[in-house]
Amino acid sequence: RLSGLLERTLSCLAHWCPLFGEAADLDAAIFPWVLAFDGDEVATFEAAATVLANWGQRFFECHPYPPVELLAGVASLLAHHAPVLAAHLEMIGADALQWAWPLLAAFFSRSLARDDWLVLWDHLLSHEPV
Repeated sequence: RLSGLLERTLSCLAHWCPLFGEAADLDAAIFPWVLAFDGDEVATFEAAATVLANWGQRFFECHPYPPVELLAGVASLLAHHAPVLAAHLEMIGADALQWAWPLLAAFFSRSLARDDWLVLWDHLLSHEPV
């Protein structure tokens, strides 16, 4: 049942914006919305479309490649707020494509527990996009 809802949501998103039909791993970003709205297809589509339009719009600037400018900005934020961690990542050769893009591309769904993911999105949806 959930996989069918995920497939229908991805299909609707691809009809709404054909670029989403080409996006790799979009299912990982959308599946938590399927769970959050407990089978409500319209709410799932509208939430996913809203998030993609407001928080994911820069993800597709260089499609099919990752958004280099966005990743550079994330790396700068890390260097400013956690310089020791940024220096360590740089020292081991890990760039933002390796550590930030997997988190962002899946909207943190692969790295946060469901309850933590819901708290994050509750916060993000109640504030203006950056």
